[in-house]
Amino acid sequence: DQWLAENRSANIFEMQLSGSQMDFETVTKTDLGESDFKDSSNTYSLDLWITLLGLRAEYEEQPDVQKTSSAMLNLRLIGSSLQSTHLILRGGMQQLETFADDRTYQSIFAAAALRLYFLSFIGLHGEYRHLFEAESDEGSVKLSGSRTRGGAFIEWGILRLSGQYVNEPYSFKSGGETTDQTRSGLEYGVQLIL
Repeated sequence: DQWLAENRSANIFEMQLSGSQMDFETVTKTDLGESDFKDSSNTYSLDLWITLLGLRAEYEEQPDVQKTSSAMLNLRLIGSSLQSTHLILRGGMQQLETFADDRTYQSIFAAAALRLYFLSFIGLHGEYRHLFEAESDEGSVKLSGSRTRGGAFIEWGILRLSGQYVNEPYSFKSGGETTDQTRSGLEYGVQLIL
C-alpha cells in the first residue's frame, strides 16, 4: 500500500489540447506513372482521460484537398499519466473526405502510442496506426493504409513542444486499378496538458 500511494498519479482526470502543422510531400503512383506535390495541413485534437481510459477526437484539414476526423477510445497499459512514460492502445473510427473526387471513407483503425521520458522534461515518442480496408461512400473505391509517427518533445510545466517525422502510405483500389499515395514530412506541434 505504501508503494502504491507513492507511485500513483494524483490526477484522476486529465485533459490535453493539441495543435500542429505538418509540411509534407505527397507521392502518387498509378499504372500511368508517378506524380508528387508539396503541401501543408493543420491538425487539432482533444484528449479526455479518467485514470487508465481516455477518449480522443482529432481533426485535420489540408485546404482544398482533404479533411480527416477521428474518434477513438484509449487504454493506457503502462504509465500513470500523460506526463510520464506510457504505452497506449487505441481503437476508433476515421473519416476521410477527399475534395477532388468528392468521396468519403469511414475506416476502423487500431493504433499504439509510446512516450519515453529520459528526463522529467524531455523524451521521445512514436505512434503506429493501421487503417482497415474501407469502401468509399458510393462503394466504387476501397481504401487501406497506415500512419507512422516518431519524434522528440520538450516540456515546461503544462506546455509540451514536439517535432516528429510522419509517414502515411495509402492504397486506393478501384476495379483492377490501384493508386498508391504516400504523404511524408515533418510535423511541429504544441500541447497543453491540464
